[in-house]
Amino acid sequence: MDGFQPFKPSGPTFAISVGTAAAPAASLLGSGLAGDVTYRLYNSGSAGAADAALAFGPTSAAASAGAVFPIVGGAPQSVIIVKGGETRGLTLNGNFLFAAGIGMASTTVFATPGFGIV
Repeated sequence: MDGFQPFKPSGPTFAISVGTAAAPAASLLGSGLAGDVTYRLYNSGSAGAADAALAFGPTSAAASAGAVFPIVGGAPQSVIIVKGGETRGLTLNGNFLFAAGIGMASTTVFATPGFGIV
């Protein structure tokens, strides 16, 4: 496993509140770090009951527009599904914004910018 490094946080953790309707504007500004940044995403909701669709984009409007659960045959969305109780990693450019997506129930997703493998 040469070249792989464990995740190392490089900024503060942000809480993103997820409800059953999409947020009107992006709730989290990207880390401001240059280049590719890995975000560790943790959904504090209970497994199977609080899955969340978290959208991201280069602008608040783009992120908010994508804050929906993707459906088969629907328009492609820039969204990541974070299941309740799950930790996921997502690597993006450091200047992206996040929008609280639609959840199966209200929950909080914690996002920590950093570098390495989650």
